[in-house]
Amino acid sequence: MISVHLPKTGGTSFRKLLEDRFGKGLRTIYGEKPFNLMREQRCAKALADAHAERDAAHDGVQCIHGHFLPARFLLLRERRNLVFVTWMRHPVDRLVSDYRFTLRHYDAATAPPFQKRILNEEWSFERYALCEELRDFYIQYLWAFPLEYFDFIGIAEHSAEDFAEFQQRYFGGGTECPRLNARPDAPEPVDAALRRRIEAHHAGDMEWYAKALSLRAKRLKG
Repeated sequence: MISVHLPKTGGTSFRKLLEDRFGKGLRTIYGEKPFNLMREQRCAKALADAHAERDAAHDGVQCIHGHFLPARFLLLRERRNLVFVTWMRHPVDRLVSDYRFTLRHYDAATAPPFQKRILNEEWSFERYALCEELRDFYIQYLWAFPLEYFDFIGIAEHSAEDFAEFQQRYFGGGTECPRLNARPDAPEPVDAALRRRIEAHHAGDMEWYAKALSLRAKRLKG
């Protein structure tokens, strides 16, 4: 199983499930943070990693989970039967959460270049959400990997139902969805006019999110 953790979509809670299920058979990839690289570098690294993963032994590994471009495992997909899973969230709400995470968890002196720029220049949420670097985040992260390649896409807005369905589908049932790395306070609402501008700026991601919802509906119908 290859589990792609798209940032701020509930992947930390999902990781707890995978840790409980796979134990030492779970391999996590979190230190690389693809968006610390420029787009061309990020894609080139994914291609180089794809060759390395194809030729690796993967002894004892039952599941791989973390922040990585799924293209990294495209070549391994040709040699092994893999199950690809991920979670998605409404693009605007994901941006709100990601912006707040950046403000809370990065230090302006030691942050990677992009985050350092955000902090040093005191970006507003509007500037963050409408910047070119993050435009169509999902499409960038899932470069060379169509949504149809995923066997399961959970939707954060339907987390309880989809968590239960995932466990039933792959584990024959299980426990209630844990709530980890979740803020106790509700996110601040985004002004309706700004929300429309953000949705237009991320039109590609809005299309992909709608497609993920459509795939979910088809999956639920069986």
